[in-house]
Formats: sequence, C-alpha cells, structure tokens
Amino acid sequence: MLCVGPTPITIEILDKYPSLECVVGTSAGFVHFGLTKYRYCSIIFTTVGDSFFYNMVDFPIGLLIGVLWRISVADRFVRGDCWPVE
Repeated sequence: MLCVGPTPITIEILDKYPSLECVVGTSAGFVHFGLTKYRYCSIIFTTVGDSFFYNMVDFPIGLLIGVLWRISVADRFVRGDCWPVE
C-alpha cells in the first residue's frame, strides 16, 4: 500500500486488505502510522527516511536570502513597470 502524505493508517483499513505485506509512506516519519497498534502485525512499514532532510534545509535558507536581498520586492517592481522612463 502506498500512503501519500501524512495519511493515518487505522486497523480498520488494514483489516480490509488481509494479504497486505508492506505499507510505504511518502512522508518522513512514522507518527501517522500509529505503529504501537500494529506491533504484532506481520506488515512491514517504511517511509522515505531522511531523503527530504536536505530539502528541508534549503527552503528556509532560500527564503532568508530572498528576504535579505529583497528579491520578491525587486521582482514586483520590475513586473509592475514601476521604474521611471527616461
């Protein structure tokens, strides 16, 4: 089963698929799976692990650079034809 995003997996969902062997989550972490409930199940749970770790660092740094250098302000200035014509 492919679990997109932080979709909760309940015991009712697992009961609908008796031959299910593996649940793959596309988000980081296991919190939304509620693994304590499924401790005795033979189902394998896995996620993407730390593959999004570097993207989580890049995004806030990019936002910080954009704010410090006023990139969005300059973009709105240029797109809005706000400069004087000589």
